[in-house]
Amino acid sequence: MFVPLPHPLENPNLILDVKESEVKVEKYLTKEERAILEEKQRIAAEREAALKGDNVGRRGLYTMMGGVELIIKKEKLGMDQELVREDWMNMPQEEMNDE
Repeated sequence: MFVPLPHPLENPNLILDVKESEVKVEKYLTKEERAILEEKQRIAAEREAALKGDNVGRRGLYTMMGGVELIIKKEKLGMDQELVREDWMNMPQEEMNDE
């Protein structure tokens, strides 16, 4: 048998309920809540520093590449120089032969 779902406006208690998404003002934090938040941030910063400290994968890659920096710059590759077309590249395709 079909049982219809009640509309939210049919229940007067639901009219006064406020959802988190409806609040546009920044939440006020008490001293205890601020202390908990700062502790979580401190723990996250310590964990991040520990991960940056000794990375086995990065160290292995550095060793495998012979100490070459992992970030390759344009100057090292010579990407800043201009390419020059040779004379044979300007020739029409009909005039080209196997040579």
